[in-house]
Amino acid sequence: MIAIARLCRTIAAAFALALLVSCGGGPDQESTQGCPAGSEGCPCEVGDACDAGLLCDAGTCVADTSTTSATTAGTASTGGTTAPELCLDALSYPEALDWAKGFCCGDGGAPVPEIRTGVCLEGAVFIEVDGDTYYFGPEPYELLAVHRAGECCPACFECTETTVSTALCAEVICPEPCFIHAQDCPAGAKCAAVDTNGNGAWDSALCVEIKGDGQLGDPCTYDGPAAGTDDCGGGLMCWFYDLETYAGTCVALCEGFENPLCGAETVCSVSNGESLKLCLPTCDPLADDCPQHGVCVQTPMSGLFSCTLDSSGDAGAEGTPCGLVNGCAPGSACISTNDYPAPGCDGEPRCCAPYCDLNNGDADCLGVTLPDATCVSWYGMLEPPMGLEHVGYCAPP
Repeated sequence: MIAIARLCRTIAAAFALALLVSCGGGPDQESTQGCPAGSEGCPCEVGDACDAGLLCDAGTCVADTSTTSATTAGTASTGGTTAPELCLDALSYPEALDWAKGFCCGDGGAPVPEIRTGVCLEGAVFIEVDGDTYYFGPEPYELLAVHRAGECCPACFECTETTVSTALCAEVICPEPCFIHAQDCPAGAKCAAVDTNGNGAWDSALCVEIKGDGQLGDPCTYDGPAAGTDDCGGGLMCWFYDLETYAGTCVALCEGFENPLCGAETVCSVSNGESLKLCLPTCDPLADDCPQHGVCVQTPMSGLFSCTLDSSGDAGAEGTPCGLVNGCAPGSACISTNDYPAPGCDGEPRCCAPYCDLNNGDADCLGVTLPDATCVSWYGMLEPPMGLEHVGYCAPP
């Protein structure tokens, strides 16, 4: 295989390693000899698609004798594309089988995979030799996989080993939209919050693979907002995770739509455009009673407080700007600068204001960055929930 890779690198260099194409070749066109492009016996070039059962060999579309079945593995969820049965000539190149596991062509097939993963790389180059396609990643052009020409898997399928000598296109879970409260994903998947914009904020609810069976309260590992996957079971999400290691705890998702249900001593916290619907433990912002990596904030659409993920990191100190409701360190709340005009937040829309205990008068506000601050009720003129009558925050005199 090493010799093949060297051969391919040499040939690829001759072609300037610059062929960026979709799996299955370029657009249909009539040849100069009047021979329909893709037909048996007609001329073809590197990257051209020959008709079903044919491959481009030595510049001509010829019968592909390497496959013995025309059975399809299923239909992709996008565009109705069918997946050919054989997507990897593993019998001829056994080393490639392990390298190409998890291979998944996107729409059009342009991306190719990283070694040993299902992550697709943009900007890869390929070269065709004797009807086989050798895929190279971006520099240093390591050989990634070997596929039969025109036989890449479509979107929502991946290359997976099913026998000793072949790898078949098998249907995989696709990130289809779903409803958190309904958990309406297919078997083996769960509805989870996902960051589709790459800005670190959950903005959509999509079906993702269930990768573990962690139960409520079990330790877990989160794969990050962009993936949305974790090793918690269905109906659960990995929360209260460390921002560096992503090690956290499995919490329940809210059940039901109009009146979401949660267990005892928890409340349904709905945020991020309803992408996040979590059953989070109730808390007292003055008691510091949240789990590790948690912070006590007021629950949206509720007068109660609940523990949520602490996203403050090394920031979020009292009297500093904030952007998220959970962006202040424990003991402070992210509120309008109009309500807490600390000098350090001048010109900023929101500021970290300290909580205070009304039973202590103004004592808890002594020494804060806002001069002459006084302790006022968090709920203003509204009646506080039972058990939270003492909660206040430091405000201008």
